[in-house]
This record gives sequence, C-alpha cells and structure tokens, in this order.
Amino acid sequence: MDNEAKWQKFGNPADLNGFNLPGLELFNRGGQVPSVVRETGQNSIDNPDKSENPVILSYKKHEIPIDDIPDREELIKILKACIQFGYDSGQKDTDEPMMFMLNALNQLQNDLFIPFLEISDHNTTGIEGEDGNYRLPWERMTGAIGISDGSESTRGGSRGIGKFAPLLLSSLRTLFISTKTEEGVAFKGGAQFTSFEEDGEYYEAKVKFEKDGRRAIRNEEEIPEFFRRSEIGTSVFVAGFMHSDDWEEQIIQAVLTNFYAAIHSGKLVVKTDHHLINSSNLESYIVDHADQQTKMFYETLKDGVEFSETVVGFGELKLYVKLDDLYTKRIDYMRDKRMKIFDQKRGPLLTKNYAAVFICDGKEGSTKLRLMEGAEHVSWKPRNSSEREEFSKLKNWIEDKIKSFEPEEEEEETTVSGLEKFLPYVDNGDGEGASIPGEGAQRNETAKEKIIEIEEEIVVDPSLQSTTMVITPDGKIQAPVKVGKGKKGDSEPDPEHTKSQTKTKENKKRKPKSKKNFNFNRLDKFIIKNDSAPYQYDLFIKSEEDKAIQVDIYLYVVSYNGERIPDFLVLRSATYANGEKIAKVGAKDILRKVQILPGMNKIILYTKTDSKYAFNIEGYESK
Repeated sequence: MDNEAKWQKFGNPADLNGFNLPGLELFNRGGQVPSVVRETGQNSIDNPDKSENPVILSYKKHEIPIDDIPDREELIKILKACIQFGYDSGQKDTDEPMMFMLNALNQLQNDLFIPFLEISDHNTTGIEGEDGNYRLPWERMTGAIGISDGSESTRGGSRGIGKFAPLLLSSLRTLFISTKTEEGVAFKGGAQFTSFEEDGEYYEAKVKFEKDGRRAIRNEEEIPEFFRRSEIGTSVFVAGFMHSDDWEEQIIQAVLTNFYAAIHSGKLVVKTDHHLINSSNLESYIVDHADQQTKMFYETLKDGVEFSETVVGFGELKLYVKLDDLYTKRIDYMRDKRMKIFDQKRGPLLTKNYAAVFICDGKEGSTKLRLMEGAEHVSWKPRNSSEREEFSKLKNWIEDKIKSFEPEEEEEETTVSGLEKFLPYVDNGDGEGASIPGEGAQRNETAKEKIIEIEEEIVVDPSLQSTTMVITPDGKIQAPVKVGKGKKGDSEPDPEHTKSQTKTKENKKRKPKSKKNFNFNRLDKFIIKNDSAPYQYDLFIKSEEDKAIQVDIYLYVVSYNGERIPDFLVLRSATYANGEKIAKVGAKDILRKVQILPGMNKIILYTKTDSKYAFNIEGYESK
C-alpha cells in the first residue's frame, strides 16, 4: 500500500454523474456567501471546547503559488478526462458545465497564484474520529455523502450535506480540510467534477486527496505547510476563491443576519481580514452593516420584554417581544445555538406592530426541532402526528405571549333598576355594601341569565318614552314597560310598581325594515401594495353616507389588459386597520359583512404570496 498522499479515483460507479450536484444546488438557492457562512458558522458553534470562551470564526483570503496546490499535475489530468467525457456525451464549449471546467483547467495550467479562502475556528474541539468510522464526525465530514448525525444531539448537521456549501465559492470545485484535536491532526482534500473515463474504466465524479485505503494524512510533517494548524480547531480551504471586491462586506452581512444572537450572547466572535465582531461592538456593526430586518430583531433581543418558561417536552423557552410602529409583526426562530433558522413573515395579529425573537434554550426541545429541519436549516417541518402536536404546543405558547400585549376590551356594565332589593346586603362600613354568597347569590345568577335572555329576545317598542326593568318578589323578570302617565281610560299605576306591559310573540319576531340600497361602485376606493410590509395590500374606501354601511366585497385578480383571471385566488385573510379580523368566505376572495363607516376606511389585505397583483373590486349590500 502506497503511503504517499495523492488524488485518488474511485472506479466502477453505480451511476454516472454530471456536473450538477444536488446538495450543491440546494444551498445555491439561498445565495452563495450566506449559505457558506451559515454552514461553516454552524459547524463551529456546534463544537465548542470546554474553556467557555467564545468560539472564534475567521474568514481570511490568501494568494498561494500555483505549485503549492497538492498533486496539481494529477488534478489537471483528471480534469482533462472530465472535459473529454463531456465532449463524448455531446456537450459543447458553450454549455455551462464545460465552460466552468475549461476555466478551471486554464487556472491550473496558466495562473501563477491561486486565491484561497481560509475558514477557520478556534476554541473548538476540532473534528474528531478515525478513518472509516462513519459514526464519528471526521468520516461523516470527509468520507460520506448524505449521512447525518444520528446521535440525539443538538448539533446542526441534520442531513450531512452542509459540507458541500463551500464548493459554491470555488472556481476549481476543490476543498481541503485540516483539523487538530487533542488526539492529533488530520488532513484531506476533495474535488467534484463529473464522472469520467480513463483506459476504458469509468470513475466517480468525486476525487480525494488522501492516502491509499481512504486514509487521511495524520503526520503533521506530511501536511503541506500552508494547510497546517497550530492550535486545536478546524480550517476549511476553498481553492480558487471566487470573490468580488466587497467579499468582506458580504460575509459581515451574512454573519449579522444569521448569528447576531450568538454574538450578542458572547458565544461567538467573527473575524475577517479587516474586521472583528464581538458582543462589545456588535451594535455598531448592526447599525452600519445590517439590513432593516436584522436591526429590528437585534433591537428586540436587546431591549424587548423577555418571557422565560420551562415547558414540559422542550425545556427552557425564551421569547423577546418589542412594540414599535415601524416593525413588521415578524418572529425570528432559533435553537439553543442561537443561529437563525427562519423568520415567520406574519406572526399573530395585534393592533400594534411588533417584532419577536424566539429561542428554544432547552436541550430536549432543541433536539426535537433539529430533527424537523431540512438540509438547509431554514424551516421546522413536523414529519408525523407526534411532531405536529409538539410543534403546535410550541406555537401556541409563542402566540399566547405575543397576544398578551393586546389590551383587553372593557366589558360594558349594565345596571338593572330594582335588582338590589332581591340580593343579600352587607354593610362594608363605607356606605356601599355588597352581596354575599348563598341563596341570594344563586338568585343573582338566575337574574343574570334572565337579563341576557331579555337583551337577546325583547325588542323595545319605540313608542315608549322610557323603560325600566321590573322584578317580581318571586325573582321573575318582566319585560320593559312604559313609565309615566297612562292614557285616558287606562287604570291607575300600581303604587308599588308600574303596571307591566309584556311584548307579544309577534313583536318579538318582528323583522327589521329593509335597508336602503346604495351603489358601492360610486364610492371612492383604491388599493395599493404596502412595500414596507410583505404580503400586504391596503384597501382604502371613502364613504359619504351619513351612517355605517355593511357590504360584501369581492376581489378579482386581473391581467394587465384589465381582464379577470378565472379561479386565481390570492387572499389569505383581512383585517380592519385596528387589527380586528374580517370574515372571509372559505377559499374564495370574498369578504363578508364589511363595516364601511362615514369617511375614509382602511382595510388590510394579506396575500398568500408577496407578488404584485392588479385587482378589480366589487361590492354589494350584505343580506
């Protein structure tokens, strides 16, 4: 067995692979720099050492001589074979995979220096494990595709393909990994092109710089000097670093978006060539470099009201909520590592704008949530009924805390004349008195039920000048009666109480008079997309009526030429300006019994997507 490291090929593949790697395309959707920052940052904060010092994550650009690339001539030979395989498969020079590989070949053959991005961490454990043991991190990182961390841990790598992300920034599709642990060092390289043919034998698309037997270099003196680690930790080297002049700014913005909470808590420090971000100067970096949404979440985490509670099945849950007219009612979600997983674009509706940051700090809950994440770590999706039940419990806890900021409506108090005669009375010494429990209290409840019944069923005759409620000595409640002088020929009023006049069943069932019809189309109305609040349109309706109008509003999406698009439904929900919900007819874009008051009215429409639509609006008097 050859003990010298070289680029190793793997023959007899089960399938021939093209240039596109599914795992790589998955991360490319999130943007190249943000995906690399998320995945490498996650790997580092998942492996802190026992010192309790913050993990230090560094991004450093190098230019190294072309001859310092390990076994460069063999890599050139492999790349040429991949290009020839492309030609044999009918591809042309102008096809994107061929253009990429031809450019990589030109770099390896003609450039004097190759740019490298070194992504390194400190105050971590390094990547532990021996070659061939897929149960340990080293082989999962360098040897297997799609093998996840099967342990019940809170480590972020739930699908095992996050290691592909740095390839997004490599013009050579080549990476090198160097790690140092308490047990020693390890070094390997990997490249991913296409399947290829050599001397009549087909080979896999991936090749690795390692020793025979798929062994890593574990003698520090055999590791090329540029790739050696002096401290415990891990370095990932991106060969052929594709970058623009503002590469540091892009990394800083991605770091702030995804790790502001980890830095704020003192768990993480981030360095680039010219910047250092820690808990002490985080706020200034947020102000100067972060987008508005990240600023909103950071302010909420720093200054918001904190809710903390230990919940069975999850452990400690934390929620930070801050009210602000400029906020967009969004919630940022993260686990105990304090890396942003995703943000909910529309949280529970309140009359006031707010932002919230949720952190599942409990190990048990973080483990459950990690298992609900996809490979990109940008959502929590329950996979079965048990997880759906757990997730529902979590959402309800969050919503209850946020809704506690909504002021409670004051209940209208109704006073019934004469009721106090039939309730027990106790002198409190302040001249007020109070009812006491017992038989009288029971009659009190009976009276309340009766009052509610009367409020719902009795229609007061408008011809009566004034009314009062009469309660008989046996606790029964009679209907409203006229108070005052009777008409000529009427009997005299009873001296103890006014003679009652009970409404007939016919009066109770009397239907209201029909409302005056109106023309909805003559009302001034317009609808605009609220660019400051995603998924939101504002509908304004001006009424010159002298009273409130109740209408059903029909919304139709129309094309640019004004024609309606059949069965194109976009409305998710709607509220009045104060946050009160408006009834919606099933899946249809119809709003029921909308109250239009005199003057200008604002209705907020929430759509299913954040696209821009043109609407046709119709309205009819509610029945």
